[in-house]
Amino acid sequence: MNGFAWRLLTYFIKPVMILRDLGIGASIKESAALFRRTCEAIVGPGSISLIFLIIGIIALAPVFLVSLGVNGALILAAIAEYILLIVILTIIASALQEVFNTPLHIYAKTGTVPSAFSSDLITIVFIPKNSRMSPGNNYPFFIELT
Repeated sequence: MNGFAWRLLTYFIKPVMILRDLGIGASIKESAALFRRTCEAIVGPGSISLIFLIIGIIALAPVFLVSLGVNGALILAAIAEYILLIVILTIIASALQEVFNTPLHIYAKTGTVPSAFSSDLITIVFIPKNSRMSPGNNYPFFIELT
């Protein structure tokens, strides 16, 4: 659980470092303070990673089917291609997550959504402090800070 709490407290560290030109220690403090001050929870911080995980699992099916055959070279080629696919998916997911975190940071800091992003997309991610969380409040995935 400590690693998970660390991930939430440093959720905005990269945008803080880049946009505010702070060092590592100051960025961690600013990220944690911004997170605690602006929201009770963030809905689905790993949703991009989850989508790519599902793609990776689906892509494992052909490797499994090839492994049923007897050709060892074909099996090794399928495994090598799958490992390459996982590396590529990880890089793309990481880049997309950082692209999404920057407007989230701007919204948390200023309360305004950057013009290049949909207001609905950004605001649904945050569950404001003192809000009532229930299944009827459109929060399908959430991580509550305790």
